[in-house]
Amino acid sequence: MANITIQFKRGTKEKLEQRLVPGDLGVPAKGEPIWETDTNKLKIGDGITSYINLDYFGGDVDDHLVLEGYYSLEDDKFYDKPLDDPDKQRLPEWSSKLYKDLDTGNSYYYKSLTVGKHFKVLNINVNLYNSSGQNVDGAMTQKAVTDAINNINFGVDTSDTECLTLNKPW
Repeated sequence: MANITIQFKRGTKEKLEQRLVPGDLGVPAKGEPIWETDTNKLKIGDGITSYINLDYFGGDVDDHLVLEGYYSLEDDKFYDKPLDDPDKQRLPEWSSKLYKDLDTGNSYYYKSLTVGKHFKVLNINVNLYNSSGQNVDGAMTQKAVTDAINNINFGVDTSDTECLTLNKPW
């Protein structure tokens, strides 16, 4: 019986992101597995999405909308620990997530680019939370905001066709 060896495309997260750039080899084939050797995470191509924007395979993925960490302006990356901590680890970069800098309080979003800074500051005055529930500062969670918006009803007053009514849930 013959031995069969299966090897995945593999490398460190940084090297893969440098090698698999959009327009080059950036869109893995449908079903093509790619293993990040330093994070021990796997992405599987869908034939459409660029490597950098693929979600990780499996359940070992942070499912929070907001990732909290420390932003380095110098290398345009987020880390799990303060920048002067020698044990800091780079946070994953997803275009579907928001990032909160625990040093400055600034909020960022990630944009996949071939040139330039990937993290862009959100110029809004809002508190972002990575969990749901009661917030001590009175801010509403994403679910509460969505529920409130979904409960707004517009209608036309049948007695006066020029009048628009608004039924607010509050």
